[in-house]
Amino acid sequence: MPRFAALLLGFALACGQLANEPQVPSGIGFAVTPASLSVRDTLHLTLTNNSTVSLGYNLCFITVERQVGRNWVTVPWSSLRICAAVIRGLLPGQVATEVLTLDTSFPPARYRVRTSVEWPIGHQVPLPSNAFELT
Repeated sequence: MPRFAALLLGFALACGQLANEPQVPSGIGFAVTPASLSVRDTLHLTLTNNSTVSLGYNLCFITVERQVGRNWVTVPWSSLRICAAVIRGLLPGQVATEVLTLDTSFPPARYRVRTSVEWPIGHQVPLPSNAFELT
């Protein structure tokens, strides 16, 4: 019986920690356009804050993921981009944009971009974009 109680307590604590993890506030959107593009075409990233809170962000620090079955797998790549390690503020009602060009190392597939926002301050919350096709 003590072992069961310990397992139950561990489960309850784990659930409590998961429930307390920061979530992206309602009204925050991260989208890429166009929905279909070729290698070396420009991909536009748009972070929209239609919430009532301010966020921290840096769209230079992103991860590209390829869909493999039902999973998303991080794609290693070298973008030769120079990024300033600065968190910018995005107030309610504001939009932030960035452009990205995928090189020839990306095979045709379905991809998405993942960034993170800082909310509340000091907590990084992952934020995936919509999917796009690279042809």
